[in-house]
Amino acid sequence: MKSSFKLCIILIIVLYSTILSAKTQNDKLKAFTKSLIIPGWGEYSNKHYSSYIFFATETSLWLSKYYYLNLSDNKFSKSKTYAYQKANMTYSEKPSDYYDMIGKYRSSGYDVGGYNADVVAKAKELFNTAEEQKQYIEENALDDSIYWYWDSSSDQKQYKILRKDGFNYKDTAKVIGGIVIFNHVLSAINAARVAKKKTPVSFSIDLNDNLQPMLSYNIKF
Repeated sequence: MKSSFKLCIILIIVLYSTILSAKTQNDKLKAFTKSLIIPGWGEYSNKHYSSYIFFATETSLWLSKYYYLNLSDNKFSKSKTYAYQKANMTYSEKPSDYYDMIGKYRSSGYDVGGYNADVVAKAKELFNTAEEQKQYIEENALDDSIYWYWDSSSDQKQYKILRKDGFNYKDTAKVIGGIVIFNHVLSAINAARVAKKKTPVSFSIDLNDNLQPMLSYNIKF
């Protein structure tokens, strides 16, 4: 998603550079492109009050996005610390899916509610022969280096709540990211709407009835 957003920004910049290099007179297209890059820029160039609304909205959205991302990181960090304290985990770097597993299973072992116990149950469900079951268990069971055991079900529940809050805040940040893109598009459309066209003015010198020179000009609206 981040790479797509960066690519979009690069394409917008290239488009705008092309427009400037061609010295186009299409003010609406210029205003549209400016506000597509930075909401409010196109409106500001045309001295329209709505520029401040889009500037303020864009700033508020980015601040909100990073606020929720920080909240998400904080919840995930707290959940890890909580697991070390309540699930008897060893302090070491773990893959992200590991933290999902310890929320789902009571332990890593072969006891009731344990991860390895679930592997054994699946082996019996999938295969009929003891040899096939043994091979499946050896390939999927966790070894002793990966260990956890929750002191109580309430501790495990609290851990899951922390993880859920972390994901919820992360999803909120993603939604705000979508609104940011919408704000760019909306500002671009608005900028094109309020952009002022350059008024062509032509001058000419004529003679009046008294054969005196007279300067005249035409304005095309």
